[in-house]
Amino acid sequence: MTRISPDASRIRWSLNGPLETSISIVQIGREFDPDEVPEPYYLGDKDGHEGNPTWHPFSRSPLSEPKVSSTKLWVNPLDDWDYFWWVVHEGHTEPDATYDPAEVLYESPPEGDPYPEEKKLVRCCGEDAPPGKGTDLVVRATGDGGFVTVHDFLSAVHPYLMSRRDEILEAMALDVGRPGKRPFGRETKLIVTWMNPGQIDVQTADEFMRFCSKVRPDTSAPHDLDLDPAC
Repeated sequence: MTRISPDASRIRWSLNGPLETSISIVQIGREFDPDEVPEPYYLGDKDGHEGNPTWHPFSRSPLSEPKVSSTKLWVNPLDDWDYFWWVVHEGHTEPDATYDPAEVLYESPPEGDPYPEEKKLVRCCGEDAPPGKGTDLVVRATGDGGFVTVHDFLSAVHPYLMSRRDEILEAMALDVGRPGKRPFGRETKLIVTWMNPGQIDVQTADEFMRFCSKVRPDTSAPHDLDLDPAC
C-alpha cells in the first residue's frame, strides 16, 4: 500500500497565495497546535538572486513510501463536484416536485455503459451539471532519482489548485455534508490536507480548526487565525 512519507506528512499547506507563502513544516500536518512555531518551506532566493529560490530539505524527500515515479491527482471537492450537484437535485424529478419540468434535461449513457437504462440528469433548476470538471493532472518525477519528491508534487499541484480556486469554492458550496454558510466568498481561507499520496482534500480554515485543532475552537464565530506561514 502506497502512503504519504513521514516528511510529506509534516507539510502544512494553505491555498491562499503563492507557493512561497503557502507551505510550512510542522510536527503533524493534519493537526493544528497553537503553541507550535512552523518552519518555513521557502528559504529565500539563493545568494539574493530573485527567481532562484531555495527550499526546505524536505523538498527533496520522496512524496510517498514506497517511492513512485508518477501519481495521478484526485481532489475533493473537484472530483466529487458532479456528485454533490446530483445530491442537491436528485429529488427534483419526483412526481410531486414543484418546479418547471422544462428546466430538466437528461442525457443517455454512452455506448457500452453497464447501466444503459439509467439516464443522467445534466440540467436542473436552470443550472447545468458540472461533468468533466474533475482533475486531470499527473505529477511526474523531475529529478535524477526517478521518484516524485515533495517539491515535484507541491510545485505542480499548488498553482493548479490556485488556478481553480473559484471552482473549488463553488464545488464546496454544493457539499451538503460540509459546515459553513453558503456561498463561500473568495476571501475564504483554505487548507489542503493529504488523504494519500495522490488524493488531497481542501477544507476551509474553519473546518480545519474545528476538526484538527488540539484546542477546541469557539464555533460561534468564524476563526480569524492566520494559518499561512510568515513571509
